[in-house]
Amino acid sequence: MIRESLRILQLVITILIASQGIFYLLGTASALKKISVPAFAEQRKAIDSVIAIRLRIIYYMSLLVGVAVLIAYKGDAAGVAFVCSLIATLLLVVDAVLALKFEIPINKILGKYPDGTQHDWRSLQLSWLRFIVLRGICSSLALCCLLYSWLRS
Repeated sequence: MIRESLRILQLVITILIASQGIFYLLGTASALKKISVPAFAEQRKAIDSVIAIRLRIIYYMSLLVGVAVLIAYKGDAAGVAFVCSLIATLLLVVDAVLALKFEIPINKILGKYPDGTQHDWRSLQLSWLRFIVLRGICSSLALCCLLYSWLRS
């Protein structure tokens, strides 16, 4: 009962994370390439000020629940639930690392736009979009792994 509840929680949290990535993969990233740097920076500031802390909490929860699922299923390490949860958790770790190492630092710079420095703002915009798409791929694959494990159970 606890194992299944943990898997359900893992799936729900992963859906929340993957929904952001899917949103950008479906076309938002392409649309944001077409807007000006000032509009992009303004959009990033507004969204980041509201959602950053919420996403941080959701990501920490996803990693904790992922580890809890792995512990709960360690006796069945060759089973579909364990393997798919492991892969999903690793993909979300990659997603979080990309956010921490690349995307969040870019957000901080964009949050200062225009600060009078000689940043290549357009390159920052395009880099941010590349990372959000890459993160979207990771989180979407994590979701697919979990959905596959549910279909196989």
